[in-house]
Amino acid sequence: RGHVDDIVLFTHINRTGGMAAFEYLRENIGMAAGREQFETIIPADHTWPHIQIMITHMPYGVHRFFGGRRSKYVTLLREPADRMASHYFSDHQPARTFDTWVEEIRAGRFHAVDNMMTRMLRFYTVEDLKQGYSHCIYERPVTWEDLEHAKANLEHDYLFVGTTEWWQESIAWVCNYYGWTPPPNKRHTNDNKSKLRDRDRTVPGDVMETIYRREVFDAQLYQFGKNLAMDYLWR
Repeated sequence: RGHVDDIVLFTHINRTGGMAAFEYLRENIGMAAGREQFETIIPADHTWPHIQIMITHMPYGVHRFFGGRRSKYVTLLREPADRMASHYFSDHQPARTFDTWVEEIRAGRFHAVDNMMTRMLRFYTVEDLKQGYSHCIYERPVTWEDLEHAKANLEHDYLFVGTTEWWQESIAWVCNYYGWTPPPNKRHTNDNKSKLRDRDRTVPGDVMETIYRREVFDAQLYQFGKNLAMDYLWR
């Protein structure tokens, strides 16, 4: 069971349901949920004693900046093609339709950095982290070694790994572990999803192949994390 002195570090990877999780937890555990900016965490002169869970776009490794508090990581992963589609439609622009997304992918325009999940979860030194989010996520290329580090971090350093498709079950697991109120049997009403995306359309095979060639690290990391999630949720 979770300890009251823990600080839960929720690695919010873009377009994986983290905002819905934050809004739910903020309402149900009050101001004990925080969304500090990554650069605010790095100076290592804050302990945030009032915060139980911090959800923000912070790469793995920020536990080194939380003083003497015991930290526990959690995260959610998402199937790569679904995550990229979500990113495309997140601007809520009516001109962005399923067909325009398909044509953009076929033209090699992805509108998002590649392998974001691997980039967020790979190993970083303290010096890397002090150079800022852009340096860690965007300026460093991603490698096979990064994939292996990300897998090891998920397996050994994360209290829990869930998936977007099992959002309800994943958030309930964390809430039950810490004795917080588990979510109702539905997605949070303030879910940050686009109402313009047509989820009934099937992604053409050539588009899936193009995405998976580009997202080769994330595809493998997602399957690895999904297997961990199954163990957490249904073992």
